[in-house]
Amino acid sequence: MKRAGRTEAQIIGILQGIKRGSEGPISAPCMQAKHSGMPVSEAKRLKAREDENAKQKNLLAEQILAEQVLGMTALKHLLSKCLVRPAIEGFRG
Repeated sequence: MKRAGRTEAQIIGILQGIKRGSEGPISAPCMQAKHSGMPVSEAKRLKAREDENAKQKNLLAEQILAEQVLGMTALKHLLSKCLVRPAIEGFRG
């Protein structure tokens, strides 16, 4: 998901401005739901955790894909030996 390009401090500043009535009307329900009432340090910590989780999800997906490819390759190799060898022996026979 593409981010708006704002830092946590900017988002919290916007939300505090909305509460005071000094900010213009913006449609930011997702910002309000995620960051309302949160200090900047906690928002930064939350973003760091989200980034780390995203990295770990990508690593897990890559590992699962690699295991599936390896399994398919091993199965293909096993099947080729099982199917080709008896055919050759039957031909010589």
